[in-house]
Amino acid sequence: FTPLKDAPETLLKNLHIAGDGTLWALGFETIYKLPDLGAAGFKEVTKAGFSETGSIDDFFVINDDDIWAAGFGGVSHWDGKGWTKEEKSTIGAGDDLIEGVVVGRDGKVWVASSGKIHVKDGGAWSTVDLAKAKGGRLFMEGIERAADGSIYALASAVLIKLGPTTADVEAVRLGGGSFSSFSDLALGPDGTIAARNLFDLVVRAPDGKVKTWKQKSYMSEGVR
Repeated sequence: FTPLKDAPETLLKNLHIAGDGTLWALGFETIYKLPDLGAAGFKEVTKAGFSETGSIDDFFVINDDDIWAAGFGGVSHWDGKGWTKEEKSTIGAGDDLIEGVVVGRDGKVWVASSGKIHVKDGGAWSTVDLAKAKGGRLFMEGIERAADGSIYALASAVLIKLGPTTADVEAVRLGGGSFSSFSDLALGPDGTIAARNLFDLVVRAPDGKVKTWKQKSYMSEGVR
């Protein structure tokens, strides 16, 4: 590992790899960009003050002038000149927490709240019916876009593939044993899927085969 030049020294809350491979970092209220590993340093792209966006926990970058951010206050969009925010009540999330945001290649904005998936299509928000993936109450852990453009939402009990339309909802087998408690979803460029399940790491290969990695040394604190 090599320390990156002039990396932000303040609190970093999240990282994001944009579609062009650039690294982005979310600070306390600043969004930074590292054009490439050989760059002179991180570039400050924009600040997201609490009065404009509320606290931000997750973000998705299309380019410098097209950034979506999600957090306690709702969902916000940066257009290169300023922020616009949509409250949770507008999205349909009510009092739920916002767990993540991604944007599909077709421009749809997908948002995971505590127990629901919301999508903005053509300027209007709707809530996705997830019954085809799993009935009952779901507790969402996050949402990601794969390299092929597919959208995946991770709940504590199931991985859900979404899109391209809001009616397309499919459960993806991850294993997890008799009791699943998934979190921390990661998607590889070749179609590999990985998720944390309590003290294990569950990995699904592109061919659909699932392997659970168990490491006794993890047991004291779990996999982070």
